Amino acid sequence: MKNFIKIKKHFPFLVSPGAILISTAFIVGIAGGFGAVLFRWLLDLFKDIFFQKIPLLLSFMGDYAVIIIPAIGAVFFGPLIYFFAREAKGHGVPEVMEAMELKGGRIRPAVGLVKSLASSLCIGSGGSVGREGPIVQIGSAIGSSIGQVLRFSDEKVKILVASGAASGVAATFNAPLGGVFFALEVILRDFSTRRLGGVVVAAVIASVIAKVFFGGDPSIPVPPYTLGNPWELLFYLGFGLLLVPVCILFIRSIYKFEDAFKKLPLPELSKPIIGGLLLGGIGFFFPQVFGVGYENIEHAVDASMPFKLMVLLIPLKILAVSLTLGSGGSGGIFAPSLVLGALTGGSFGYLLSHFFPQMGIEPGAYALVGMGAFFAGAARAPITSIVLLFELTGDYLIILPLMLTVAITTITADRLHPESIYSLKLTRKGISLRKKMRRDILEHIKVHEILKKDMASVPPSTTMDNILPALAQGSYRTLPVIDRDGTFYGIITVNQILDSLEHMDSLKHLIIAQDLAQTGPSVKDSDNLNEALNKFLESESDVLPVIKKDKQKVIVTGIISRDDLLSAYSREVSLKREDQMETPL
Repeated sequence: MKNFIKIKKHFPFLVSPGAILISTAFIVGIAGGFGAVLFRWLLDLFKDIFFQKIPLLLSFMGDYAVIIIPAIGAVFFGPLIYFFAREAKGHGVPEVMEAMELKGGRIRPAVGLVKSLASSLCIGSGGSVGREGPIVQIGSAIGSSIGQVLRFSDEKVKILVASGAASGVAATFNAPLGGVFFALEVILRDFSTRRLGGVVVAAVIASVIAKVFFGGDPSIPVPPYTLGNPWELLFYLGFGLLLVPVCILFIRSIYKFEDAFKKLPLPELSKPIIGGLLLGGIGFFFPQVFGVGYENIEHAVDASMPFKLMVLLIPLKILAVSLTLGSGGSGGIFAPSLVLGALTGGSFGYLLSHFFPQMGIEPGAYALVGMGAFFAGAARAPITSIVLLFELTGDYLIILPLMLTVAITTITADRLHPESIYSLKLTRKGISLRKKMRRDILEHIKVHEILKKDMASVPPSTTMDNILPALAQGSYRTLPVIDRDGTFYGIITVNQILDSLEHMDSLKHLIIAQDLAQTGPSVKDSDNLNEALNKFLESESDVLPVIKKDKQKVIVTGIISRDDLLSAYSREVSLKREDQMETPL
């Protein structure tokens, strides 16, 4: 204790909240890195069991044994998910996002363990999904668990969750920058530098651990690329547009199959088995749809895969992924997105090289760019896609066509299908990330912060002849009716005045403000602006009275307007953007 006090006295920065958080992120990076290593080991183990050992036991079936292998895997991972952690079902990232939005980043520790077993069983037995989503969820669960044990605040737990996610992606691809930007862009959806330090530390540490076990080569080997003709960028522009319908089909297909399996009047545990049998049927004829599928990327990039097979595998891969996830399997969509992008790009590049041989077009270059652009369009993560592909290729020349294609695909996909493959799962649960962000900002601001006390008003005895000039002199189309001691009677609107003039013209000298005043929605100065916005939606008025109860009377302390609310929201959004330039703790 004495030594701690001395350290705190002479080196206070070492025990500051920021230093403690960075140190904890370091631990998360270590745990996340080893978690990724363990998951890869389990994956290889189960792949060997299901595709080497089990076929020997089923030798009497011959080649047909492959049809039931995914179903055998489902017999094991289905009960794991159903009985121990249903959050482990699906592709993992939306569940992490849900925990970030609704639970302060708190994820049950069991989720990481069940996810590692269920996903490795699913992928190892041929499930057509990726390993990145599970590793992200595993790393996030590790970060969340450590934060909960240390009783960190919600904000710090969220940073550790993002650190765990970054460590997972970094360890998977040997791409620490890609891991950092994935965590910031997809998990946190915030590029504030105060959150950056821990995420970077965790990604670097996990990447180092992955290099020790798997070597320094990227997980997806790619050849060097050159842009032979600047005019070729026009083809990339068209390619970006071509990817959009494939992205949207991929997103919708997964959830359509999920709905279809939900409607089946069958026991829940039987559905992954049925999905596995259907997947096995496809895999019997086209084994390329089994598993993660990185070998398909390699063949598309080096142009060794036949054109017709590439084209055929696009819908088959979408179908295989949809069957796996829709029936209740466990695995990510990161790798399938890369595979689909590579296949689409390889096919497009082949056609261009065939019809424009004089331009020296490399089909593999379109496969590379397609990987990044497809994921960007599906996940709405353009920065992650660009950085990750740059790390995988190490070639600056790929950046130009990649940035163009990613931008076109992301913007167009967002216009035609506003929900990403991740956010759509939350939207289907009634969780809107866009509305949540707006609500968070509005709930942060209180009514008293934008309250105006110098308001135009009239006493209840004011006649119609005097109400009209008061409305004309005011800034709003409404007028509060308040007596001398502040008692509130209601609000008069322009529409009420017009109706009164039309129907009671002969009696207008007898009508007073108290007769016209209506007690519509109001707010208290302790309310937040999200509550005020909901009140505005109930009212036609452009202002709301801010009231308080004083014994038997209702007193008006001021007003707020729609314009003031929108201005406060815009100002807070601007401050949030400026916050991205702050120095971390």
